[in-house]
Amino acid sequence: MQFKVLLSAVVFALILGFASNSLANRLANPTKCPSTSAILQVGLHRAHQFDLKNWWGVTEQLQYYDTKDGWQFKIGKFSAKDELDAITKAHKSLQTLRYKNGPNDEGTTRDGLEVWSCNYLTADGYQGEALHFGW
Repeated sequence: MQFKVLLSAVVFALILGFASNSLANRLANPTKCPSTSAILQVGLHRAHQFDLKNWWGVTEQLQYYDTKDGWQFKIGKFSAKDELDAITKAHKSLQTLRYKNGPNDEGTTRDGLEVWSCNYLTADGYQGEALHFGW
């Protein structure tokens, strides 16, 4: 009887140890930002109008780029006549994208998601940002 209890305790401890280690790896903070070459390679595929004055932000949905973490990249604001014009201008601007800083801890959302950012700048003055949402 004592052997079964001891064996059950050891098995439980091993399972808990593996689960904790796995969870710790998943919760690890991002250690690197997406490279500018990886962002350029993936490109941008969506634009969102900020207001009725033809200001647009251009984004790429969740990508891993050249990291182990998922990131959403955005750049803007572009003055453009429509979505295609905004994406075209963003792609041209990406040719001069340079890493600025990050990953930066931006805090936690109300939903408990940890937010990390990486900041970029283009030669023509547009700001880019990659966001990572962890839990």
